[in-house]
Amino acid sequence: MRTTLLFVFLIIGFSACIKIETDAEEIIIRPEMTLSNKLIYQGEVNFQDAEQKWAAKNIYSIVTRNIEKEKIEELKVINSKLKILQYVNIKLVHENDVLDLPYFDAVSEENLFWRDTLGQRVQHQIYKSYLVDIRNKQWIEIISNILALEDKYGNGPYDGIMFDDTSVLWAGSYSSIPGDYSETDEYNSFRQILQSYRKNFPDKHIHVNGYSHSREQNLTGLSLLTDSDSISFETVLHRFSGKAYETDRIIKHLEDFKCATENLGREAIFIQAGTTKDMDKRILSFAAFLLVKNDQAIYLCMF
Repeated sequence: MRTTLLFVFLIIGFSACIKIETDAEEIIIRPEMTLSNKLIYQGEVNFQDAEQKWAAKNIYSIVTRNIEKEKIEELKVINSKLKILQYVNIKLVHENDVLDLPYFDAVSEENLFWRDTLGQRVQHQIYKSYLVDIRNKQWIEIISNILALEDKYGNGPYDGIMFDDTSVLWAGSYSSIPGDYSETDEYNSFRQILQSYRKNFPDKHIHVNGYSHSREQNLTGLSLLTDSDSISFETVLHRFSGKAYETDRIIKHLEDFKCATENLGREAIFIQAGTTKDMDKRILSFAAFLLVKNDQAIYLCMF
């Protein structure tokens, strides 16, 4: 079947559409093109032959939950510099997701759920995943050895990992909040996991998603860059609800983004808020990115 893959390239001042024709079956790709022409793909890797050759040559980084060893070897033959990161949520496990079952079972068996004051498990309202008590040493051991576990199931070897949800809990996103919850404790646990993972896999790339401005002790994702290599700034101008932050907080976020890329020399991804219909937010986000753009900065547009 002849299919067309449509990618949107964001260029300073205007957008250009490029169509790529292949003879392969259709796949779903979330393209995110940056000003420095770094294409990031996140999702299942089920490319057909023609698509795979193009993807391996042009994609900068792949973030995926599972990929067979043979597929990695095929991609690396085409492009040895392609970076393939394993997606792992640092604090949530899902009961009905087959890819989460090894971790969910371990959390259930050891009773590692982070519970509220009534003893109930805390659940994410949208994703229906359950919150793990990431302070527990058993969870730290499980997740920091996750590459070895994936290898057991025939996946990998990955070039590194993307730890998702390395940010403070937002009350509106969860069924409740753990009774003994502390943002400081949570950040300290993030760092323990990153340090343990680094110790187990010293040559692997560690990406954290994401940056958030803590209410407690001004903790941000910058504190995690001591133990990681790159970071995503997912809420720079707007909250997840779509409401804009206060001006002083936006300035703080932009200053921290510039600090991460310029002062610390780390790769940082500026994630644009909104959907394709939120044109005002898109324009505002893009303009803000241009204020802090440099060689380590990546602008990511979600479709």
